[in-house]
Amino acid sequence: MKYGLLKAFALGCVFPLTIALNACDDDGSTSSPAEQLSTEVDQAKTGSESTKSSSSTKAGGSSSSSEKSNNAAKSSSSNSKGTYSPCLNTSVSYGKVTDSRDGQVYRTVTIGTQTWMAENLNYAAYVDVPISLNDEGPYKSDSSSWCYDNDPVDCEKYGRLFTWGVAMDSAARYSTTGKGCGYDGGNMCTTSGFVRGICPSGWHLPSAEEWNRLLVAVGSRPKIVGGLPMAYNIGSKLKSSCGWDEDGNGTDDFGFSANPAGSATTGYFHDLGQNVYFWSSDANGYVYGISWKLSKSNDLMKATNSLKFYGRYVRCMRDEVNLPESMSLCGVKKDSWVYLNPNIDYGCMTDNRDGQVYATVSIGSQIWMAENLNYEPRDGWSACYNNTARYCDVYGRLYSFAAAMDSVNQGGCGRGVDCTPNIPHRGICPDGWHIPTRTEFDTLLSTVGIDDSTRSVGLRSKAWMLGLDDYGFSAAPTGHAYICGEDESFSSLDEITDFWSVDGSLYIKDYSAKWTNGNGRCYPRSVRCIKD
Repeated sequence: MKYGLLKAFALGCVFPLTIALNACDDDGSTSSPAEQLSTEVDQAKTGSESTKSSSSTKAGGSSSSSEKSNNAAKSSSSNSKGTYSPCLNTSVSYGKVTDSRDGQVYRTVTIGTQTWMAENLNYAAYVDVPISLNDEGPYKSDSSSWCYDNDPVDCEKYGRLFTWGVAMDSAARYSTTGKGCGYDGGNMCTTSGFVRGICPSGWHLPSAEEWNRLLVAVGSRPKIVGGLPMAYNIGSKLKSSCGWDEDGNGTDDFGFSANPAGSATTGYFHDLGQNVYFWSSDANGYVYGISWKLSKSNDLMKATNSLKFYGRYVRCMRDEVNLPESMSLCGVKKDSWVYLNPNIDYGCMTDNRDGQVYATVSIGSQIWMAENLNYEPRDGWSACYNNTARYCDVYGRLYSFAAAMDSVNQGGCGRGVDCTPNIPHRGICPDGWHIPTRTEFDTLLSTVGIDDSTRSVGLRSKAWMLGLDDYGFSAAPTGHAYICGEDESFSSLDEITDFWSVDGSLYIKDYSAKWTNGNGRCYPRSVRCIKD
């Protein structure tokens, strides 16, 4: 028997040390001008809903009277109203976005610094691809997304179910950011930055970290259970206020309005009225994508391993992040100050080379910059995360070791050169400041905490999933970069940061802070200067 629903998918030297901080509790595409989106605020409307039985029905075949052909998915709704969402929170001011590909309009909601669709995506994607996972041999399917129970009315109510490969746009129909991220019996892919996936232009498939941030914004800090994040006492705040079975309705405090849209597994639809799963852009190995689950039976929201050919829903997130109000220091406001600790008495200094003003902070006997350097050198090379100037404004620049050490003018301490710099070594820092040594970083760590986990959390700014920033060091989660010739990738934004030192690197992963070797020119890192 052929289970057509879930088996269709789109295939689509000197080694200096750095200091790195990694987020805790973790389980650049192009578009045509015609794909531009419009947004505006409108008021949510309410309505009534009739729910289907939550019993499982077959995804393909004709053995049950409730079954329908997969071809039914082709006639699913492409109306101008988007998905049918009768349970929206009328006290929330919703925006809206139009998907120019099919004209559908979706309500949007801003929660914390993120803007989400307040409805599941209902864009109909079709790809003619070979299928190799069926017991009866290869065959072709022209459907790569489905309505629950193959009923077009359910697409209007709940949006469409997508395989992970289609959600990622592994066939690269709309961008290259998720290219090749399908399931072909053992294919792995590497992504960098936002993954647009099946979402409209200007929106993307959220990462697991972005889902984590949503949970933090609504009042919970996820914990790692079984290797994946789980948040307690949060489900009702995100679930819609109607449609859930057995008193499972939520309060929908923030207008996210998650409906109990069910799921699809190997050949069957399941759990309408009981559960809903949302894809993230993260995978766990070759065969699993990470999805997020809400259930009628508890108040959890948790990440789960879902086979990549399962059907899950998609909630798109806007590419732009809404930054909080920035602090003002010395009569100046900067985007990089949005995550400074308002309870800390910061100083400020001006870099006479380019006029930029930096926040400073006294920690024990040391005076540090409270933000990363953003000076663009003439010698050596530096970059903004994802080659986007906005990230330099918020997180500072990423420097090669040679650029950080100012190797052209100060001793030739570049990649593969055995050098012994004078201490203190100014490097790329402003006059009167220098690149810290391992000893100076160790002094900082001794001041902010007595063990690895306390140090990591105490150094991190509020931009992290868990950052206390007790002393005002305000380490920003700048992410990783690899740039070597034409090879270039960026990853782990909002999850990790690295600082160059003269003679070592401190790698802080999850809660820990440990020294390790850096990798020279191809791994640019941030610079945090310390006063002479």
